[in-house]
Amino acid sequence: MTTQSADETAKMLPNPGAAAATLDLRDRARLFDLGDEDLAVGRELWAIFEPHARSISETVWAQWGRFYGKDRFLDADYERIVELGIQYQKNRMTDPLNPAWVESAERTVAGAFTAGVSLTAILSMTQAAGRQMLEIVSSLSGLDKAKEARLLDILYRFRSFECDIYAA
Repeated sequence: MTTQSADETAKMLPNPGAAAATLDLRDRARLFDLGDEDLAVGRELWAIFEPHARSISETVWAQWGRFYGKDRFLDADYERIVELGIQYQKNRMTDPLNPAWVESAERTVAGAFTAGVSLTAILSMTQAAGRQMLEIVSSLSGLDKAKEARLLDILYRFRSFECDIYAA
């Protein structure tokens, strides 16, 4: 099996933002049955997650460190990485048709691939955040079953949409 150097991998990657610019986010959202009302629920979910945003972001990077060590791809300022993770989650939940979060995902993929990290590892990181978000919604008190089911349904579809973007 031949392995490529980081320089060879970097040469194969598109220019930053190039892949994100080719994606029709509205059409992709439609494929996951995410209409305007569902996107509004995403903003409602963010209001629920915002008090936990730092913890959610830290969970992503803890998952990374668990598999690859804290010094691999986390050599930048930790606080900055956590803040970028918070902004990514906010953009993804409140404005999923805006390419800002997709461009962030694209940068993550490019950086990870340059470091020899697989897409599966990246999805593992985002899954850690998704699992924490599921726990947060499930722990809310005072929700009737229909409301809880609606929130979890949209969370699941947003998560699937996110995985599709990473795969693209």
